[in-house]
Amino acid sequence: MSRPAGLGCLDERQWEELQSLASLYEKAWRQVDPQGGSVNLEEFLPPPGAPLRTLYLHELIKADLEIRWLRHQPTCLEHYLPAFPELGAPRDLPDELIYEEYRVRQLHGDRPGLENYRARFPGQFDRLVRLVQQRSLPHMMGHSSSPVPPPPPGTVPAEGIDVGGGHVLKKFRGRGQFAEVWEAMARAKCRVPSRSSRGPPTAPRARPSGTPWS
Repeated sequence: MSRPAGLGCLDERQWEELQSLASLYEKAWRQVDPQGGSVNLEEFLPPPGAPLRTLYLHELIKADLEIRWLRHQPTCLEHYLPAFPELGAPRDLPDELIYEEYRVRQLHGDRPGLENYRARFPGQFDRLVRLVQQRSLPHMMGHSSSPVPPPPPGTVPAEGIDVGGGHVLKKFRGRGQFAEVWEAMARAKCRVPSRSSRGPPTAPRARPSGTPWS
């Protein structure tokens, strides 16, 4: 199956659109019953066949996973496959999505061992191990599971903030209830996304229309 273009290919308008979708999605979750309530992810996506639909889907799944585990609604990636055929089979899922499930479960859930992923994702397993090795999670470093929040955007030094794993935070992109989004640079000078869990929520910035898609 074809893979979506990377986030580094998004222009400014597309970045803003993705940020708006994520903010609206988090806002919708805040409005449902915390005891078992749910939000329909499909309603926040571009229509089937839209060029950026799969890319936006991947990013909203990352947010959805974190929200659900924080709300004690254990959810794994296989949950999304029947509803979104563009994801393909488990063997087609990108390494970053698999890592995100692992990360969220380590921080907010049942903390499965990496070996549990070998049977589910044998083709991606070696790359997943490398991602985990590159990106130390707070509890694995002997710290609290709540990472230190990044500095305010105005205090970011010109050279950026080195966060390890070959990435440097360069520009603050926005925030929602569950995460902050920064533009980062890989050592190879390629723009990549960076999401960090954070503390108290701030109001999301919604699209003027108040709805994600007409």
